[in-house]
Amino acid sequence: MGGGRRKEALRSRPVLSHSTCENARERREFSPLKVSGTRPRPMDARRHARAATGRRGTPCPSNTIRIGQPISEDQNHRPAPKETFARALHMADLFADSKQDLPGAAKIIDRVLGLPDEHPTPVQKLRLLVLRGDIAQRMGDVEEAGVLLEEATAVRLGPEEREAATDTPTRLADLRD
Repeated sequence: MGGGRRKEALRSRPVLSHSTCENARERREFSPLKVSGTRPRPMDARRHARAATGRRGTPCPSNTIRIGQPISEDQNHRPAPKETFARALHMADLFADSKQDLPGAAKIIDRVLGLPDEHPTPVQKLRLLVLRGDIAQRMGDVEEAGVLLEEATAVRLGPEEREAATDTPTRLADLRD
């Protein structure tokens, strides 16, 4: 008899998990402060290991919603780039968005931007700074994000480079709002 009551009591208890964000108290405790708008950020398809395009949004800290469509018949993972800065951008993007490891992604970008003997192209530098600024905002460091985004704004691109940067200037403008 006692076992039935216990099972019923267990079923009636609310589950306290920040991954579901089921009530207002949990959202207040576990959701990050809103630093930028709630608009989803566009994904840069070239930086993702799978061939898909779409948008992503994060309503709660551990929930990620990805909406996309295939842009290639080959859905296999592509190998990581070999070039230093392209590889760092690829890995930092995977750490930040897929693994939700923001400190790890920040460490990758900080390390590669501090290399004394190698320098990124202007497009790579812009992408790295914008991603690092986004990570700083998501981690709650508004001052560092502002400095990084100002530095990204100062990167000068030629007409061909501007075209190669795809959606990075748009993402920069969204982050500065």
